[in-house]
Amino acid sequence: MASWNPMWRAGAMSSVRAGIVAVLVVASPVACAAAAEGPTARRGVVVAVLDGQTLEVQLGTRVETVRHIGIGPILLRDSASAEAALRRATAAHTDLLQGREVTLRSDVALRDAAGRLLADVIVEGRLVSAELVQLGFAEVVTLPPNVARRQSLLAIQAKAQAAREGLWGDPDVSRLHRPARSGVLASRRTMSFFHVDDDKGYLEDMREYFETPEAAIAAGYVPSFEYAFHAERERRDRQTSVAAMQPFAPYGSTSAPVVQPVAVVQRVLLPQPTTNVGHIWRGGVFVPIPLR
Repeated sequence: MASWNPMWRAGAMSSVRAGIVAVLVVASPVACAAAAEGPTARRGVVVAVLDGQTLEVQLGTRVETVRHIGIGPILLRDSASAEAALRRATAAHTDLLQGREVTLRSDVALRDAAGRLLADVIVEGRLVSAELVQLGFAEVVTLPPNVARRQSLLAIQAKAQAAREGLWGDPDVSRLHRPARSGVLASRRTMSFFHVDDDKGYLEDMREYFETPEAAIAAGYVPSFEYAFHAERERRDRQTSVAAMQPFAPYGSTSAPVVQPVAVVQRVLLPQPTTNVGHIWRGGVFVPIPLR
């Protein structure tokens, strides 16, 4: 009878485990997609700055279009003023990044609806999105599920507005500013959606993400009982910051505007006549929500 060899048995078990892992990796589409996407931190060189929030980065043999997580353009209600603000923001973005070596760090959602890579862009240990907000050339825009830096960016933005940095120092910006809205979190269990500041941890296993409340409504969800409260508070906080920044803003003083009735906030949530009303983050990508 052959003697029992513990070294042989250990080697055989290791081979079996390796074979099982190899089969799982090949068989799982999710694992294959994650492998194709690469690690969450990558290094590259900026080859072009497209506007105030997007850029092109050379990553190895390919060029990726990248969008900063957590920020967007400072929106204005006048097209001519908006174009001028866009040129200034693009110039500031170019000064920070053109030709620089950068590190890209991904969050939960890897790409947006247009296929652009979503990332924190880091140069010499500095977060570029935070610098753009601090310089007054970008506004905080929170699109779930990438919400980790929301509060810190909002604090930086409030200071930039108070100091009238960048675009916030332009009287036209305070007069024509159209504050960006945040995306929402939705529960498939209750078929309702929540403001990003009203995160419900117990919904973690039944959660979906929308870039706008209109997109959530189009998908069959309704606002939670507290959505209007949180949305109104966010709106008032943003308006108060702009009013404090420019005393001659439309509100006429640095005091907080009067809270409007909930019905006014709810009317804003109705879908607008466009080809689609937004996107839902599902399965690692943003999928369009068409207008019904």
